[in-house]
Amino acid sequence: MKKNKAALLLASVLLLSGCGVALNEIYDGPILQNPDFVDNYYTPKKVFDDISPKAVFELDEHGETVTYIDSLSLNQDSVIKLLMDDARLYSETMSNEARDLLNEYLQEYDKYLTDLHKYENEGGVGEKPLQPNDIVYGQRYFKTVSLGNTDESFRRGYFSKLTDGITMCDGRGAAIRMQINEAGIQQKFAKELTDYSSLIFALRGGTNIPWAELGGFVNKARVKINLDFYIYTLQTYELVRFTFEVDVISDSAGSTSLIHLNLRKLLEDQPDLIYRMSGLGISYELLEHGEIKPDGVDANSEYEFALMLYEFALPYSRWN
Repeated sequence: MKKNKAALLLASVLLLSGCGVALNEIYDGPILQNPDFVDNYYTPKKVFDDISPKAVFELDEHGETVTYIDSLSLNQDSVIKLLMDDARLYSETMSNEARDLLNEYLQEYDKYLTDLHKYENEGGVGEKPLQPNDIVYGQRYFKTVSLGNTDESFRRGYFSKLTDGITMCDGRGAAIRMQINEAGIQQKFAKELTDYSSLIFALRGGTNIPWAELGGFVNKARVKINLDFYIYTLQTYELVRFTFEVDVISDSAGSTSLIHLNLRKLLEDQPDLIYRMSGLGISYELLEHGEIKPDGVDANSEYEFALMLYEFALPYSRWN
């Protein structure tokens, strides 16, 4: 049992820390693993013209169609619930791989309950049975529903850093996957969206504030995030924007925040609105930070805030 426990712990560590290795051999783009925070922004050229949104959906962490997890490392049971909700909400489009993962988890959990009942009936003799490792199952879930696993076209290029299912990574520089300023990034896709279920976006905040020198610590920042869907139509593009006002975890390299949006429910009255989506924009505005923008007022601080992006996924989506 001790060996099993150690193996599970090791697997968790590897999943969390093994995402910043030899990035120059994997991604065609800048490494951005500089010691100076301000030298690590990813700032590609814009690929879409400035256009007014055709539709804007303003959401927050309390929205009916939104599940918000403020810290993945502290709420892995919430990730397991997402997997179970998938089976309930998207049963007809849920992948076989995801179904197999859910069944594996449920079987292991049933065995755990059986073993625990036996352990308690025998007076607690021997080692207490271990629950299924939610961190391991959670990371397997994100790998399963990642865009890179959904369609091979998302496995290439620098943007593939956000499509490989790695939602947490304990590190700095390149290990944070992608660091952006408020202007953000834009990305064209090789294929067009033809069917969808939900949306997953994993991120956190980060600063170059030397907390050890200043004393104190600010571990949350309120931001307004724009996820722009570019839809190809009649030789031009239309824009549909999803905005989220949320409190993201900040300056905590070992965890991230996660937005899960039930797109199918949100767009049930206009399901074709994002049909043929073939591009994405991600930008944001810092609304409040205890040191840089206390109570929403710019403190003209010498320090900088950035969003650290980890994963963008459209689980069980189809592309053509």
